[in-house]
Amino acid sequence: MGRAQRPGFLPRVVAAAGALLAAIPAFAESTHELTVSTGAELLTALASESRARTIRLRAGRYVLDAPLSIPDDVELAGEGVMRLDAGGIAIGFAAGTETALVARPGFRGDVLTLGDGAVLRGLRIEGPALDAPHDGAADGNVVLIASRRAGDRLRATLRDCEIVNHGSFGAGPGSPTGRAIVVMTRNPGGGVAWHEGAQVATSIERSIVRNEFDSNAVFAINFAGDGAVALELERNRFEGVLMVVGAAGRPDKVTGARATLRSRDNVYVSAGGPYPAGWFIIGGSVGPHDPLTQGAEANSVHVDSQGDRIEGYRIGILAAAGRLIHGLPGRVANNRGELLLRDLRITTVGDEAADLSLHGAFLESRPDPASASTVNGAEGNVLRVTLHDSIGSGHRQNVYAHGSPTDLAATGAAQRPDRLEFTGSQAQFLESNPGFSPVPDSRLFLTGDDDR
Repeated sequence: MGRAQRPGFLPRVVAAAGALLAAIPAFAESTHELTVSTGAELLTALASESRARTIRLRAGRYVLDAPLSIPDDVELAGEGVMRLDAGGIAIGFAAGTETALVARPGFRGDVLTLGDGAVLRGLRIEGPALDAPHDGAADGNVVLIASRRAGDRLRATLRDCEIVNHGSFGAGPGSPTGRAIVVMTRNPGGGVAWHEGAQVATSIERSIVRNEFDSNAVFAINFAGDGAVALELERNRFEGVLMVVGAAGRPDKVTGARATLRSRDNVYVSAGGPYPAGWFIIGGSVGPHDPLTQGAEANSVHVDSQGDRIEGYRIGILAAAGRLIHGLPGRVANNRGELLLRDLRITTVGDEAADLSLHGAFLESRPDPASASTVNGAEGNVLRVTLHDSIGSGHRQNVYAHGSPTDLAATGAAQRPDRLEFTGSQAQFLESNPGFSPVPDSRLFLTGDDDR
């Protein structure tokens, strides 16, 4: 007989994420509306004394010389009319309606930072080009939605928008850089207290996110203890990488943080860059850009996907409850990941392609493997996966592992081993999900075939 299936807690977490989204104050009803047609008028309208709740931008091109902050409860609305394909997915603005905010060459910082209740609608937002006269890679992001203080509550919405990012992966002193959309709780560093208990929620609907390289289309993460980030994504086209991380120690050890993703009928497409994975889902991680990282403990990431397509990447989904990195210290322990994937279509391409690379704990390689001795280890991390009515790419180099063999073992024997688990039985998996080959070993399933 197989092991009795333990009750999953994803429905409770999804309900909690919905409560988070509902509890954060929604966009306030307009009390004052302004229409602008020049950059100078836009800056005036954004001034707090204007009391504008809706700022309408005439169609055209607005060149930005400096970062813009959208105040709390302000809607910034362009005249862009988003066209949809037969499935309701965004495909671009109707001719003559585009309203574009474009960062000038040499622009520094985040292009737009959104406050609580801020809404972007009918706009094209474009970051600076990489070949601009600049002393390095992009040092900001195109759209930033981030906590501002401990215990903060912030919700922002993007609807019928196009976000264009020319930057590539990077990290600044206080935040990631070079990403299209960043959603995060902060650990500012420099003696400033982290934003403990902050909650940040974002809804993105009928929009397009384009990356010149395979940078992050959306990057959601907690750097603060007990932080929470929640994403609601529906009928969008994302060109680039979706990265959702429950927590990363940068540098302080993060505990009790959670990230939730609800994705419905989205298309995720490779932008053709070097990053291999379409989705990168992690429960708790050491800080990849911090040599003093202390790791992450008892954090979680929860994904509820239905009707999504992941196309053109070498790896469809790379997911782990815990992540270590060669050459970096820090420990990841007792982190949790839960994937509920329904009606998913994955099409991967290239040498050694894999639809699924799933791990209880994962050791990410870096160019200098000799430095692996600084890795402290992983313990008690659990990734649970439910896959229904989904289609894979056929035979691929799929990976299903409790942990990285040899590498994680070299860091010391774990008292609580890392685990990868699948709900249901192997026979049910085969019946429901054609095109995934090889399939997970029968020992990874919580229910044996004879228990059906």
